[in-house]
Amino acid sequence: MEEQKVSLRNRITDRDRFSYKTAAVSQNNKWRFFPSLFKDKNKINALFIYEYGRVPQSQIFPFHHYKNLLSKKYGFSFDELCGEILNSENDFRKLKIDFSKYDIIFIHSRWSYPPHCLCQEENVQKYMKYFMESFHNFKGKIITLDNYDSTGRCDFSIIPIIDLYIKKQFLSDFDLYHNSYVGGNIFFDYFIKNHEAIIPDYTNQKYKNEYRKKLYLGWNLGTCHSLIKELYEQEYFNNQRDRKIDIHCRCEMWKDEIVNTWRSKSIDIITKMDNYNVVSTGEKIHFKKYMTELYNSKICVSSFGWGEICFRDFEAIICGSLLIKQDMGHVQTEPNIYIPYETYVPIKWDLSDLADKCKYYLNNNEERRRITKKATEAYKKYFEEEVFIDKIKNIFLKLGMI
Repeated sequence: MEEQKVSLRNRITDRDRFSYKTAAVSQNNKWRFFPSLFKDKNKINALFIYEYGRVPQSQIFPFHHYKNLLSKKYGFSFDELCGEILNSENDFRKLKIDFSKYDIIFIHSRWSYPPHCLCQEENVQKYMKYFMESFHNFKGKIITLDNYDSTGRCDFSIIPIIDLYIKKQFLSDFDLYHNSYVGGNIFFDYFIKNHEAIIPDYTNQKYKNEYRKKLYLGWNLGTCHSLIKELYEQEYFNNQRDRKIDIHCRCEMWKDEIVNTWRSKSIDIITKMDNYNVVSTGEKIHFKKYMTELYNSKICVSSFGWGEICFRDFEAIICGSLLIKQDMGHVQTEPNIYIPYETYVPIKWDLSDLADKCKYYLNNNEERRRITKKATEAYKKYFEEEVFIDKIKNIFLKLGMI
């Protein structure tokens, strides 16, 4: 390995509080190791292992956002090992890292095993054991950061061999995890059984009651660095302004994917609302243009994708556009922007009341503005009350580290 300065590219913005100046880069440039520069007084040292991408980095960024406070309160510091998903040509054992100096290793679940092993219990456990055996002289705690977009598809098979499993969103009723869901989660199962949809070749892993003590509700996509930046810059939010677009329904589509079943239906419903000015398409556009559209939209329809929660949900709230999406009553998550008729408007999973709900709120401006204002307040409250700090404190307590 050789030392050299590297660009963090899209991983940070100029407003983010990152302390990294140098990085150790592997010979093939597929791995980057970002060491902390402040370890003199640290009592808890951690290593994050994850891949590039907006989703995994949204789970890491809060540690940067609250870096100074975590260090001051708990003596917490962390290094990062960021690279591609494990494969035969990309063996992280070749990176000479002293694992003995860490008290915690956070492993992002998508990084832990190749895509073809997803939801195959024996393979998932096999790769996790492989990782743990590679952490030479490591005596600390192993925490998995679940990557999956939905409340389902938990890697329950690794629970016995790790210390904590942190997930962005859970089913509100944990007993529902005892059920078997086609496609691996509750709403895939619903659409496959009630509508024409492509049937995936996987189901959810088996859940046992004793796993509950190791499952921990973490933080969702709302902690992404770009979202926090936009939230507090308030460039877009003004719910009193005149908005030219009545309904915004821009849902990215994938070729031959199951999510197109309900996303295409929502697009079709909005497209047929002829008397309204709508944006209703599966076409993807540049982010700035997309945010400008939302800024000029009274309503944003955010249909389920691979999971219940989308970046679009938070982007709509930042832009002051009323969030309308399928009922989220089965989900527990934080930041919680899913309070019915207070921060968003729920619709039926089959979208049968979508058009009527849109018409109602287009005819009731004050009610629409009340909800968008409440949504922004609820989103900001998560950061202003430092809920994340409390979560990390509870993790340390749970693991007996403080």
